[in-house]
Amino acid sequence: MGSGPADSSELHKPRGPDWFRPAHSLTVEIPSLVAGDKRVALLRAFAAPALYILVLKLAGRADTYPSGSAAAFFVLCGAIVLAGTAVALFARFTGLRVKVRAEQYEGAGWVFIFCVGCVSAAFIGLSTGVQIPTATIFRIILLSALIGIAEELTFRGVCLSSLHQVTGSVVALFASSAIFALAHFSNLWAGQTLATTRVQVISAMLGGLFFGWTYLKLDGGLWVVAIAHAMFDGTIFILAITQPSLFFVMFAIFPVGLAAVLWFWLRVAIRRARL
Repeated sequence: MGSGPADSSELHKPRGPDWFRPAHSLTVEIPSLVAGDKRVALLRAFAAPALYILVLKLAGRADTYPSGSAAAFFVLCGAIVLAGTAVALFARFTGLRVKVRAEQYEGAGWVFIFCVGCVSAAFIGLSTGVQIPTATIFRIILLSALIGIAEELTFRGVCLSSLHQVTGSVVALFASSAIFALAHFSNLWAGQTLATTRVQVISAMLGGLFFGWTYLKLDGGLWVVAIAHAMFDGTIFILAITQPSLFFVMFAIFPVGLAAVLWFWLRVAIRRARL
């Protein structure tokens, strides 16, 4: 005998995530907190970035460019690992479990486009004929990966998640991005010029909005934003060596494009939420 008619909900069940569809909101599932725990979460949101910067600056060099002696470079890498570990232990000690695996991947296609843009810009830089030693390429890959993991753990996994335990998604997104941007003023300690730092701060603010929005949209997924962050930083390092003019273009124009995508996405999400 043949089986009965299929349930209508099964017929209309999506076969997979819509990679480019905006979510209805930026709400990530975080347990509600009592007043005392909210104060702890708020303290953690500001203390984690401060701890990361403090350990990084005390344990290694203040700059993050893959140049200089091999000893100085590996000291810097060790400092990043130490700072990220300190933040992870601090978060665990204060009761926060960072979400590493994404709960869903709706909209993750835009992150793929972001990564493709980074790779394209990197190839443009490499096509200029400027030779980059193999050792330097290895340094760029290693340093970009470490920075991507450590900074996303600190500023999205801990700071953004903690702020979201206290306030709404949008406020937490902008506040954590501002903290991420202001943290880049610490590069002045390494002798970086104020003009370059200002551009870097603006870029970090817009990039923080994109990375934070992605983290909230995927309901976790720290590894996704860490990869995107690492690819962006790797591209910046390559352009700084091969095409200094494109280096500033990447800093100034590319984040503006991200902001435009983010603004479009938010408008569509708000419009859908009102339906």
